[in-house]
Amino acid sequence: MNKLEIDNVAATKIAKQEQKLQKEIIKEEARAERERDKKMSTKVTVKRSDRAKKKTMTVVIGLDVFGVDLKKTSKMFSSHFACGCSVVKNILGAEEVTIQGDFVDEVCNLLYTKYPQIPRENIVQVEEKKSKKKI
Repeated sequence: MNKLEIDNVAATKIAKQEQKLQKEIIKEEARAERERDKKMSTKVTVKRSDRAKKKTMTVVIGLDVFGVDLKKTSKMFSSHFACGCSVVKNILGAEEVTIQGDFVDEVCNLLYTKYPQIPRENIVQVEEKKSKKKI
């Protein structure tokens, strides 16, 4: 083989590597965009639900999508509100933070200040009431 053929082979290898690298970059950008769209479409739901008698609890759903450590958040809520707080799996299999007591407004304000990566418009308050039994 002469020098010209070797140069052509090397040039084609370099061109193939560049094409491969460009495809990987495009895939990575698409993956990042899908993840960003998923985060923007996901809502963090803070809801108050009634328990037995006059007891209530606050449930926070959807924090894990934004990369928030639920155990640390649970610990922060329990120390901040001086109440029981835990991380449990709901019926759908997603993890949620449950707080004993009615702290919906305070939880939303705390989420705004502690986690700026969660957009304000993605935090939603929902009030859930049990229907009373008719006798």
